[in-house]
Amino acid sequence: MSELNRKAFEDLIKVAAHGGPINPQSYWVEVAPPEAQSGLWYFAVECPSCKRTTPFVRDFSDGKLGRPFSGSGGVLIPCRFCPTKIRAAFPQIEAIQWA
Repeated sequence: MSELNRKAFEDLIKVAAHGGPINPQSYWVEVAPPEAQSGLWYFAVECPSCKRTTPFVRDFSDGKLGRPFSGSGGVLIPCRFCPTKIRAAFPQIEAIQWA
């Protein structure tokens, strides 16, 4: 299910990258982290435990959308670096270029 949720977010980002809207979201969704590739852009969250950044979905706008997510919901994602399950509200999500 979390893999499907990531695919749904990717489709939403593709539409937004071409000028479509991202409406405020009021739900919490579990997302599987992608296999991040160096040089590509992702929407990501910081782990409250280890303070490292975990990508949750590819940013097909290459950072141009900034922080497009809003609303009272957010994402639940396993940290890529430690055993923490990150709970991040949509306004906490930021665009980063993976190094």
